[in-house]
Parts: sequence; structure tokens; C-alpha cells
Amino acid sequence: MSTSQTKTVSPIKIVLVEDEEHDQVAFHRAFERGRVDCRVITCERAKDAFDKIHRDPSAFDIAVVDHGLPGMSGLALCEALIAEKSPVPLVILTGQGSEQLAVEALKMGVDDYIVKDSHGHYLDLLPIVIPSILQNHRDRLARKEAERALQTAYDELEARVEARTMELAEKTRQLSLELDKRMQAEREVRHLSRQLIKATEEERKRLARDLHDEFGQALTALHFSMESLQRSLPGELTVHHKKCQELIGLVEALGDSARRISAELRPDMLDHLGLIPTLESYVQD
Repeated sequence: MSTSQTKTVSPIKIVLVEDEEHDQVAFHRAFERGRVDCRVITCERAKDAFDKIHRDPSAFDIAVVDHGLPGMSGLALCEALIAEKSPVPLVILTGQGSEQLAVEALKMGVDDYIVKDSHGHYLDLLPIVIPSILQNHRDRLARKEAERALQTAYDELEARVEARTMELAEKTRQLSLELDKRMQAEREVRHLSRQLIKATEEERKRLARDLHDEFGQALTALHFSMESLQRSLPGELTVHHKKCQELIGLVEALGDSARRISAELRPDMLDHLGLIPTLESYVQD
């Protein structure tokens, strides 16, 4: 990575936890040589660094912690900061031969480590590695934020889908109830229609029977009476004979009309033969 690539728009705010004055100066000079704009706050004890970071985490972009500190070790400081979920990324400085310690730190949640070699070559890497670690940390935070936003959007979508599903289920239930009501109403209408048709047919049957039986019998009796009256008249009463004959014809016409109306109201064969033979007879006629 070139020097120009490590430059940032604003100074990198670094808290350096280092008790050796020589190493503190070398740390500052390494960034000056690398032309990386930074502001370094130095703490010689882990407790002081913990208090500063705990009090205002936003004051620092990254913490570089030497492991070999008096009192609380650098690894213990990192562990304490991780335990309280400090947002400041952590880099631990270890001596040569302490790779196992570095692995332990990474497992704990430290962002990265740098091995302090005896020749001081690690100082040349600081201006490159520190901005890179900070950028990786910011990228991880951005990914986590994007993942949280995506999860939130997914949860909201799931909630909307669930609410919509419940709404559709309720509408479906209401439609089902309405359909049941309509089907029940249709069944009742069909039942009432059948009852009405049955009542109509019964009334037509009664009227047809009354016309055929009572009215027909009355006309028959009247016909016989008129014929008897005509026979009892003297022969010279021609006009009266003619009048009687006209009345007899009128009675016969009334009888034919009564039989026709009775048949139209309720054909006799419908009761005796059934619907199909009656229809066939009407079609033939």
C-alpha cells in the first residue's frame, strides 16, 4: 500500500497505551515519516486508558495497546473494553515469540496485532497497518449496520405480510359467511318457490275440479231440464221451441267452455298418466 493511499481526510485519533518513553517517541515519528495525519494521545497505564475510553469513546478512532504494561496488562485492558462493548477498535502490540498471545487476543475480539521486533521494523508498518485496520473496522461496522437495516426491513416486511395475511383471512372468513348466507337465502327462495308452485298447482287443480264437477254437473242438469221443457211444449209454440233450442245450444257451449278451461287449468291426464305423457300429448296436438 502506498503512502498516498493511507492518508485520510481528517486526522486519525489514536490512543497509545505504552509505558516505554522510547517506544512512545518512535511511534509518533513512524507516523510523521509515513506522512499519516494523526493525533496521538498517550497513556502509560492501562487503567488511565480504560477511564479515557470509557468516559468518551467517540474521542478515539483506534486504540493501540502494548501488552507488557505495569499493573493491568494490555490483554486485560482489551478484555475489559470488549466486555463493556466499547466501539473503539483494538490493536495489541506483542513481543517476538508471543504469537500464542496474539491468537488469544484475536479469539477474544481484538481487531488485530502487531509484533514488536527487536530491530524496530514494525514501526515502518504502523503508518500502513493502522489506517488499514481502522478502515477494515469501519467496513465491518458498515456491513453490520447494513445487515441490521436489512434485518429490520425484513422484519417489517414480515410483519406487514403477516398483517395482510390476517386481513385477507378475515375478509375470506367474512366472504365465506356472506356466501353461506346467500346460499341459505337461495335455498329458502327455492323452497318458497316450490311451495308457491305447489300451492298454485293445488289451487288450479281445485278450480279445475270445481269447474268439471260442480259447474259441469249444473250445466248438465240445466241441459236436461231445457230438453224436458222443450218436449213438454205444445207443437204449435214454434217460437218457444226455437227459443229453447237456442238456450240448449248456449248451455252446450258453456259446457264446452267449462271443460276447455278445466283442461287448461289442470289436464286430467297429468294426474293419471304423469308429466311426460301429458307433454307428449300436447306436442302431438
